[in-house]
Amino acid sequence: FAQLQAHFVTRNETRESHAASGTVDTEGRLLAFWYGGSEEGAYDVRLFRAYLGESRWEEPAALVDVHLAQQQLGRYVRKIGNPVIFQHSSGRQYLFFVTVSAGGWAGSALNAKVSVDQGQSWRPMQRLVTSPFLNISTLVRGKPFEYADGSIGLPVYHEFLGKFPELLRISPDLEVLAKHRLHHGSASLQPEVAILSHSDAVAVMRSAETRPRYIWTTRTNDGGMTWMLPRPLKLPNPNAAVAILALDPDSLLLIFNDTQQYRRDLTLARSDDGGQSWRRLYRFEDSRDTDPDLDLQYAYPWLGRDTSGQFHLLYTWHQREIKHITFNSSWLEQVSADE
Repeated sequence: FAQLQAHFVTRNETRESHAASGTVDTEGRLLAFWYGGSEEGAYDVRLFRAYLGESRWEEPAALVDVHLAQQQLGRYVRKIGNPVIFQHSSGRQYLFFVTVSAGGWAGSALNAKVSVDQGQSWRPMQRLVTSPFLNISTLVRGKPFEYADGSIGLPVYHEFLGKFPELLRISPDLEVLAKHRLHHGSASLQPEVAILSHSDAVAVMRSAETRPRYIWTTRTNDGGMTWMLPRPLKLPNPNAAVAILALDPDSLLLIFNDTQQYRRDLTLARSDDGGQSWRRLYRFEDSRDTDPDLDLQYAYPWLGRDTSGQFHLLYTWHQREIKHITFNSSWLEQVSADE
């Protein structure tokens, strides 16, 4: 039977909560990471984790703060953010996140923590070397994935001297093995990659342009070594993150804000031709007709699927909480048929 449920992951631990990422561990449990504090970029921001229990989310726990980052990295850290969690087939869990020592997010450094016991303990964090130029302005947001040889594909982006997305290939020991540009210039950022086969993948990207704003897309057919010339989809984007998930090589799901200006809705779309065309299926949230002066937004979606086939959507709810929506294949097929 069709099933759709909604819950909140957070318990008002902080004034603001933002940018959730999820994964399914080796025991089949869904876990989420996000950052929270008095406001984005504040000194009191911490990285939180929570597990989904049988009927509700367990109590969130803070794992990383600025003081711990300074101690383990051996450098001054002014702010932290954008945690991305990844479950590797080896059993290791990788937590990627950014730190800033000076300036804004464009001055971010990419860091990682590793757990070999399913998050019970974590090795000291380390800074990844992604650029010979000051080793800054590499930010993370998109879901990682695993190559056949066990290396990790990590979608990243830059905001210093241009805005553009890249794909890092990282060894299990956190050595950056390769870096491939997905888009040049300053038009897009925050790539999300959907794997279609051993050689094919499609990526979608947030628009960094002023007008008009559309979701950007590109694809590869050689395992990510080269990417085709990006093009805008016929779907709007208000300079906001999007999420994508492959059901099979032809069928894809997309979560996005269906507007060019505000993050006032959260919409589900589906493609059955490998991402060439899309049809809107459902709005999980819709505040488009409310007062534009009200601070209402739905942002930074993460979409995944657990070992039972259940779908999970995590996103920022008005930048105050992290919301979780779960639905099954029957519900998806029902809304697909309705359209």
